[in-house]
Amino acid sequence: MDRSRTLQLPLPSTDGQSRLLALKCQWRLNDPFNAAHGLRIIDLLATIAGNVLPEPVEATTLPVKTPFLAFLAETILANPDQTSFAIKLVVPAASGFVMRSDLLDFRMFRCPGVRRTASFVQPRQQVAGYVVDLARDDAEQLQLAMDAAIGALLLEPTQAPVSLETMAEVQSELRSRLSIDFLTESPIPERRVITIAPFTDLLSFEGLKAMGFQLVVLDEPGAWMEDDNGPHAHLRERFVPFDTNVDAEFPKRLKDIAVQLRVDGIFARPEPMLAFVAEVCRDLGLPTYSPELLRRGIDKHHQRQLHDEDRSSFRVSGVEHLQRFLDESPARMPEFPAVVKPTMGYGSQCVTKVSTTQELFEAVAKVQAHVVGHEGTKVITPDALIEPYVGGPEIDANLVLWDGELLFCEISDDFPSLADREDATAADDFQETMFVFPSKLPQDEQDLLRTYLYRSILRLGFTSGVFHVEARVKDSSMHYVEQPGGGGVVVDLEPLPLPPSKQPSVFLLEVNVRPPGYVGLMTAGYTYGIDYYALWALMAVDDATRFKALSQPYLNGPQHHAALVVIQPERGGVVVSEDPGIELRRRMPELMDRIPLYRELFLKGDVVPEPDGPNMWFISANMVVSRHGREDLLQTVEAVRREWKHEIVPAA
Repeated sequence: MDRSRTLQLPLPSTDGQSRLLALKCQWRLNDPFNAAHGLRIIDLLATIAGNVLPEPVEATTLPVKTPFLAFLAETILANPDQTSFAIKLVVPAASGFVMRSDLLDFRMFRCPGVRRTASFVQPRQQVAGYVVDLARDDAEQLQLAMDAAIGALLLEPTQAPVSLETMAEVQSELRSRLSIDFLTESPIPERRVITIAPFTDLLSFEGLKAMGFQLVVLDEPGAWMEDDNGPHAHLRERFVPFDTNVDAEFPKRLKDIAVQLRVDGIFARPEPMLAFVAEVCRDLGLPTYSPELLRRGIDKHHQRQLHDEDRSSFRVSGVEHLQRFLDESPARMPEFPAVVKPTMGYGSQCVTKVSTTQELFEAVAKVQAHVVGHEGTKVITPDALIEPYVGGPEIDANLVLWDGELLFCEISDDFPSLADREDATAADDFQETMFVFPSKLPQDEQDLLRTYLYRSILRLGFTSGVFHVEARVKDSSMHYVEQPGGGGVVVDLEPLPLPPSKQPSVFLLEVNVRPPGYVGLMTAGYTYGIDYYALWALMAVDDATRFKALSQPYLNGPQHHAALVVIQPERGGVVVSEDPGIELRRRMPELMDRIPLYRELFLKGDVVPEPDGPNMWFISANMVVSRHGREDLLQTVEAVRREWKHEIVPAA
């Protein structure tokens, strides 16, 4: 039933005095979303009736003391030319404790028809469920709803007159995004966690703060989170200077700090640290996998052995070992082309496609020169894995498991790298160029991937966590084709002219026992509504309730097409240009609006390594989105590649 009431809202003025603004308020209560500890939406249409109430009108004067009324006053003052405001009040459908105080903002990211999202709760806060009391009059009912609001959504103004009926058009989109448990039934204990040598993943750390984590950062002196008065100090409880070198003393250094600070969990992204972190957690009784399982699980040769039926892959510690191995077993010379990569590493560093014996030895030498730590004066380097090169579309997948159950899986298309070309040489690398969400592969091939990758994780011995997995589809029905578009050439998956003679199968490239990198993580997160980094932290403290609740994607699937666009430098040298995002915003604001997030690894004055060096990743990573389909997305990506400019000059 629709209701109506005139209210008087005090608004502050420039002279320090308040003036009363008359608002005609119409509202409607929507059904709760399908979640036991979820939300309910109240449609509120507030229309300015003037500064002086017409007579005779009964009105209720509201003190601006609740978060929603402050939001309403702020909204009116910020939009002086607007007279009607369509607002969705967000109220709890049941009582409970806030899982994540910014969850409304996260799930409503770039929602069509919504101009602004505001949350009114604190991490772990207890809230009372909104109860409809029919014994109260309309004014009291509205006052109770405003008092109970834990958030609000300001809708975009429309050309047509706004009404409660037009406001209902947004409700189906909200149902897709907000049909999730926002509250837990039981109180959420405060948890102190350690993270080690984190990247500048600002949104991820904002999420940890919103979940109530007390974050302790261990890193080298001078790291980005060290300054207690710096711009990022609010994201952590404390910073502890720490020697991050992964040597034999690493576990002792970490354990001493963990004991002193009485922490509840530890997590770190660098692979060389994972087994040592598990060792400390095991000794302190903190949630963890066994160190032995992690050592095997992150070892790419071990992963290959579990999935390599014909044993065509092998590992060597360096070029001398490779020479001895081939001298003793000439038949083990790999068929070319082959791939050489570190048995432990991050991204596509030191991954090389080789076509000759000379290139094979050079690639192994490249891995041997890749330093991951020091033991005294001795360098620590990974072994080299040599495996067949397998063609076919490559994908990235993120899988979320708890106690052996697959809670969520999404697949993106990993577009071809330079090394995937038929005329590629050993100088061409496997550096990623672009990931597109969701995948265009046919559903049967995606189902095959999902089942195979899920079983692969279980076969490695893992039953809970967030896993970033890379694979190829052999004998796929799709291949990449170049076509004109976007003012250049657009590459995308298209069906083969003739179907393959064999059934498709999966070739596993690697399983990463961690979430994807930052921009990829946020691109997937904003596309599906799941924050993998938050889940990773929750697993570190064994918080099953929040882990499972926050693993629920949007009901309607991905909210848009999205791409993670990786831009590599053309040369090494010194960056002399400004931030390309700021420059593009000035030149082409509409194109920049399609890039909600980007990361620059090198700023003005930084030295960029040569692109063919062993430690070069990329210079920019951009999230690009489209609500007009995959073709529009890819054309937009081509425009971004043309316009995203760096100026790099030779180093002196």
